[in-house]
Formats: sequence, C-alpha cells, structure tokens
Amino acid sequence: MGVVAWHDNSHFVKEPIRKWELERRSHLNRLIRGLEIDCFEQLRVSKSVFFKLCRNLQEGDGLVRTRNVPITQAMVMFLHIVAHNLEYRVVHLDYYRSKETISSQFNNVLRDVMKVSEDYLKFHTYNLEGLEAIKWSWFENCVVALDGTHIPVLVFLEDRPKYRNRKSNVSTNVLAACGPDLRFIYVLSGWERSVGDSQELFNFDHASARNAVERSFGILKEKRWNILRTPSSFDIKTQIRIINACFVLHNLIRDEKQID
Repeated sequence: MGVVAWHDNSHFVKEPIRKWELERRSHLNRLIRGLEIDCFEQLRVSKSVFFKLCRNLQEGDGLVRTRNVPITQAMVMFLHIVAHNLEYRVVHLDYYRSKETISSQFNNVLRDVMKVSEDYLKFHTYNLEGLEAIKWSWFENCVVALDGTHIPVLVFLEDRPKYRNRKSNVSTNVLAACGPDLRFIYVLSGWERSVGDSQELFNFDHASARNAVERSFGILKEKRWNILRTPSSFDIKTQIRIINACFVLHNLIRDEKQID
C-alpha cells in the first residue's frame, strides 16, 4: 500500500500557475466586463458603480495596486464577501488566491472605504416638491429621519450578555439618520443591548416621514449586503467597521442613481 501511495503522489501533475492566472482573469472579466446582471447579482453593484468606486478609492493616498493584485480584483473580492457574507476559504476557490492574500486585500479596501466615509456620510440641503414636501412639512426645519436597527454579530462567549437584545439575539445596534433621498447622513454603530429602540430614541408622529429610513435599512440589509443579515466570522471591531462601510457604499450607489 505504501508503494502504491508513493507511486500516485510521485505522478501527480500540478496545474501550471499560468493556468490559474488565466482562470483568475477570466472570472474577474466575467464579473466586471461581462453581463450587467452577473455583476449586479454577485457584487450587488452595477458595472458603472463598480468602476466609480475603484476610481474614488484611488484618489489621494487611497487604494493602490499591489505587486500581484490589481485594484479591480481587490474590490471584487471585497464586494463579493460583504454581498454574500462569504468566508475567505470560499473566495479562495473563486479567485485562486491564498486566504492570507484575500484577508490582506479585504482589509486594505475596508480601510480605504472608511477613509472616504466623511465624504459620503454628510448632511446636504434638500429641495422637496410635491408629495415629498407634504410628508416632511410636519417637521419644521427638519428633513431627516432617525431610527435604529439591529445587526447580528459574532462575539466571544463572555461578551454575549452585553450584546444580547430584547429578543435574546446577539446583535449590535446601529443608529442612523436618513434624508428623503434615502441617503444616510449620520451613522453610529457598535451600541450594545437594545438601547437603540426607535421609540426611545426618537418619537415620530407621522409614519410617512419615518418610512424613508426604514426603506433605506431594508435596501441595505435585505437587498444588498447579506453580511448585515447574518453574523460574520470577523472580530467585533472589524464587524463594526464593515457595518459602517456598507452605509458608505449605500450612499455611493444612491449617488449613481442605481435602481434597486
């Protein structure tokens, strides 16, 4: 048996690295240069939004190409992970990259998304007309809605009591303010327990105005970033940063008028 095993191993033919590179490029091009629907379903952004995001993160001292990984591939891997809450070992098979490389590139993109967060999470004036003006007319000098939402997180066993909400689920609370255009202008994540209950934080008399932030939460969690729906395997600090990054990406997508 030992001789047979030695014979099999000695005649095992490894795939050439060149083939891996070709398949890696083919997979990348299929997502960002192929059909629009493939890009949207896998990365949750349109191709135009994808390239706009790459350009924006390169400005200044932002995201740079490493020796072996182009910016487009780093961005694709990042979006693929947050869109579907994928483990590195799954992405490793799709992109022919080591888990260490994927981790490094993911954190590079995450860092640079956070760098531009102030550019996208900020207040701006609104010129409301028609029904939108009526919805917000009850709130003099106020054109934003404030609400909280719970995001499931994974924490150490000893920390779970701090993050257990009133439904006995382990989550972090996110407080966010949203305008009539469904863009977020303020995000505070990382709260423990259920302190973010909407009735405690802000009491709206008119559900029509509050509907804006609820719709934005729905797009963010249900339609776009699956990593916000189920706990991920990252440490809690990284999970909080990912949550904030998803809000930034949401606003960039809204700026590009992508239809959800």
